Amino acid sequence: MTETVTGGQTLVDTLIKHEIRTIFCVPGESYLGAVEPLRRNQNKIRLIVNRHESGASFAACAHARMTNKPGIAFVSRGPGATNAAIGVHTARQDSTPMVLFVGQVPTNQIGREAFQEVDYHNMYGPLAKGVMQAMAPDDVAEFTKKALALAVDERPGPVVVVLPENVTTQKCNNLKIPAPEPRPIYPPDPNKIAAAAKMINEAQHPVVIAGEMINFEGANAALEAFLEASGAGMCAAFRRQGTIPTDHPACLGHFGLALAPYQK
Repeated sequence: MTETVTGGQTLVDTLIKHEIRTIFCVPGESYLGAVEPLRRNQNKIRLIVNRHESGASFAACAHARMTNKPGIAFVSRGPGATNAAIGVHTARQDSTPMVLFVGQVPTNQIGREAFQEVDYHNMYGPLAKGVMQAMAPDDVAEFTKKALALAVDERPGPVVVVLPENVTTQKCNNLKIPAPEPRPIYPPDPNKIAAAAKMINEAQHPVVIAGEMINFEGANAALEAFLEASGAGMCAAFRRQGTIPTDHPACLGHFGLALAPYQK
């Protein structure tokens, strides 16, 4: 007998094709259609069950910062989604790529104040780079691909994918699993580069504030070379320790919630 391919199965297949190997979650009935395919593919994706949804979203953030790939978390609707919001907020402020999959009431109950229904576009809109809601099983794979790409495009950050319960359990007719696409490269404006070089050359005491993109782009060696060639000092931005070794002569520490005396 031929097994029915569901929206949940195409979601998992898309994650696998995009080389996602670790997922964090608190299981919930609103996305069981994705949990079962994850169980069947446990030799390809490691599913880590957390005790609380905030732990799942924080773990996804941490995993993303260590791997420079989107961290993935699954949570159930309503209270599961609200508990996970702190991790989404942190990912946005830290420019950390993350995709949060959130369960939702079935499509025929949306907009009717069903049990634990939340308007995730309004809830997560100010916190995330994007909020997408799949309304049919055939949408799930493509939305998953778009979310993974958006999470790392330009300034990285969190993306929320909303999964109505029936969308992950019903049959999917579009069985094509989308392939990953290379992250776009945006060349810098040469005029702005020239203007920055002029300012640096004219500065008596140049100081670099090293932000989140240094680690994400793997530009640590290039930053060290620039500091040594220019004689500039460097302060790591808030929560951006590790951009260069702390024993490097150019390292002036890092910024926190308040300036250290030597930074004033």
